[in-house]
Amino acid sequence: MDLMVNKSHLERIELAIIQAINTMTVANGYNYDWESVNQEDLNKVSSFPHINIYLDDEEDFDEDAYCKTQFRATDTWRFECFNKIEDEESDSMWTSYYYQESMIADIKKLTGDNKNLGLLVGNFIYVSSEFEDYGQGEDIFIPLKLIVKVKTDYIENRNAI
Repeated sequence: MDLMVNKSHLERIELAIIQAINTMTVANGYNYDWESVNQEDLNKVSSFPHINIYLDDEEDFDEDAYCKTQFRATDTWRFECFNKIEDEESDSMWTSYYYQESMIADIKKLTGDNKNLGLLVGNFIYVSSEFEDYGQGEDIFIPLKLIVKVKTDYIENRNAI
């Protein structure tokens, strides 16, 4: 059964992003195995790194003349990425910087190299990312936090809607 049938474009994009995140493993060339998605209570997260996905903004271009035959939307997603150091005694503050850089590399690879997002959604999708904020996380009880803004540009022919 196709999970994308009868879903809005936002639901399809979010599901495609989650499916893509589930392929983020060391075996697939990433720095980490990203096994945990969309659990807001970090106490319930069993493995790190972890990522929560939120829709921050949507802009529809239905009023534009060039979109008479197409539906087009640009959506801004906020990825809140978390990682934890394992041991305060042996892991220095540089470890948290290493974790940040490794998470950034993984998100860049996901959003920049992943051509499957459009295929998963079923239509053209362009993805770009920018890095907004870093958290410290130099404590085993406080996860390191990285916020990434991801923009998707979605286009669908009107006769397909």
